[in-house]
Amino acid sequence: MGMNLAACAVSVPLVKKLCVRASPGRVFTGASASLGALLPLLGVISGGGESPAFVGAMTVMVLAFLACVYITPPVLLSEVVELDARVTGERKEATYFGFNGVVLKGSLALAAALLSVLFHSFGYEPGWS
Repeated sequence: MGMNLAACAVSVPLVKKLCVRASPGRVFTGASASLGALLPLLGVISGGGESPAFVGAMTVMVLAFLACVYITPPVLLSEVVELDARVTGERKEATYFGFNGVVLKGSLALAAALLSVLFHSFGYEPGWS
């Protein structure tokens, strides 16, 4: 738990600096690609035999990239809202963020339903160990 908090605490200012230096889209793309490359490695090293320091370092790197992936989408949405306001002259922030919330909540509900079906198809019964 402490490692998660430390990785997020370090990642937030780092993501802010990266978004200022490069575009948030590039930060999101780079973090997603790095996360996609590191997650399989984390699965490989989970078998044991590696030093705890190495596993901890890999975990912190994955958490840092994961923080980037979670932090940058609202920044990207804000940029889209600002661009739309400049182009159309209308302020539609509530529409964009409201629709984003509906899509996010709907995708989370769909993911939970699919996970429930997946668990049931593998024979998982709640309450049984």
